[in-house]
Amino acid sequence: MSFSWMCGTYPLPTVSRSRVSCSPSESTGSIGGGGTIRVFLVLDRHPAHIAKAVAQYVQSLRGRLELHFLPGYAPELNPDEFVWNHLKRQGVSKKPLRRDESLRSRVAADLAAIRSRPALVRSFFRAPSVAYTWD
Repeated sequence: MSFSWMCGTYPLPTVSRSRVSCSPSESTGSIGGGGTIRVFLVLDRHPAHIAKAVAQYVQSLRGRLELHFLPGYAPELNPDEFVWNHLKRQGVSKKPLRRDESLRSRVAADLAAIRSRPALVRSFFRAPSVAYTWD
């Protein structure tokens, strides 16, 4: 898994019950590679996000990755929710699946269409409820 950000793509840890590991291709400027880049990551409280292995990994980075957690139930604070709402209003639910088309492939295609429209993606971060993303 990787996290795309304004100045590049950085490998994020892969979490399993027993370990956290990072992509072996990390470069000097990446999160775990010893560079000076600091990343602030906003997460919900999914069990995988609050796992001990994740906390240990974040500690091992000595301040280069800082996690900020959203409140327990606050979809209006999560820009992802704006993406899913757009997808429901404009995507899958508006066009029936074609014969032999899987729901997974349709959702993937609709997400790719959103990703190809930078102005639309930026609009998900302009709602007053997600003003914390503007800094």
